[in-house]
Amino acid sequence: MFPLAPVYSPARLSRDSANGEFYPSLYLNIADNLRRLMAFEAASEYIDLAKQRISALSSDVYGETIRSAVNEVSNAIRNCDTARRPSTPGGAT
Repeated sequence: MFPLAPVYSPARLSRDSANGEFYPSLYLNIADNLRRLMAFEAASEYIDLAKQRISALSSDVYGETIRSAVNEVSNAIRNCDTARRPSTPGGAT
């Protein structure tokens, strides 16, 4: 089972849509995929968008997970690293 499935319940998505809490995760995932495709400039733009929206995250486990992933992806972009992050669901393979 995907470990974050309960986080994305319909009720949470509705609530998050109102305050923009899902945007950091959205931009993070776009940045991470672009990074994996070696599109580092575009990835950098999206990780910057994630950073701009990070204040919308709550201070719960979900928020901390996204903050940590934003830092990981930001570092990977800066280092032009295309390896899958160990913290991604399913781990590094």
